[in-house]
Amino acid sequence: MYMYTKPIFAKGRKGQLSISDVYRCTPGHKAAPRGDTMGVQWKKQLQKKESRMAFCDISIIVVALSEKGKQPSLLRAIIRTHGHKFIIGNIIYAILDASIRLSIPMCLEGLINYFSPSHAGVTASEAYLYALGVVGLMALSASLVHPMLLWLLDMAMKVRVACGSLIYRKLLRLDLTKGGKASEGLAGHVVNLLTTDAQRFDMASLFMVDLVRTPIESALIVYLMYRQIGVATFFGVAFLLMFIPLQGYLGKNI
Repeated sequence: MYMYTKPIFAKGRKGQLSISDVYRCTPGHKAAPRGDTMGVQWKKQLQKKESRMAFCDISIIVVALSEKGKQPSLLRAIIRTHGHKFIIGNIIYAILDASIRLSIPMCLEGLINYFSPSHAGVTASEAYLYALGVVGLMALSASLVHPMLLWLLDMAMKVRVACGSLIYRKLLRLDLTKGGKASEGLAGHVVNLLTTDAQRFDMASLFMVDLVRTPIESALIVYLMYRQIGVATFFGVAFLLMFIPLQGYLGKNI
């Protein structure tokens, strides 16, 4: 799978690598187009703020109160740029993953019934099919996980590159010759943004997939449990849901 890296490793072993030896950046990962796309949405956020301030001429206090919670949001710009792709991709993956995860126990149930004393009406050929289903579904699940993780990291990298491009363009417009607060600690702040804060997009993309997948899988699991044990399902689910606010509180305050 990774044999395409053999030439560059062989050349690096013999001598120093140059820029021409490194793989070129794909068009979709270049900073200029990514920054242009994100910049359009960010300018729309700024224009909305300017239009609201233009129509508000009562007093500075009223303007501040009306603008509270309506400041330009980088999150809204990111969502409008990449949100539709992220949501659609995660919904498709959630449906496939939920179908596979819920099918494995059903196949395993049929396989276990074959080894029961009464065989529960399961023939040997059906047992082989159930066993094949367990193995095949587990292999299919594993084959879906890695492409999905790669796709999520690719989306996160595009967002990170776009944000880095916007930061770079903002630096080009700053006038640092006057000094003052605008230039105090600016270098350290920019380095922290590009090396630490921007890297969090990668981790966030891996965990945000659960925000889409978990509700879909939970609804299907609750439905299947309700068919098996009835109303008692909701008591168990309610007991588990009680810990969500507690975990949120502990994670925020500890």
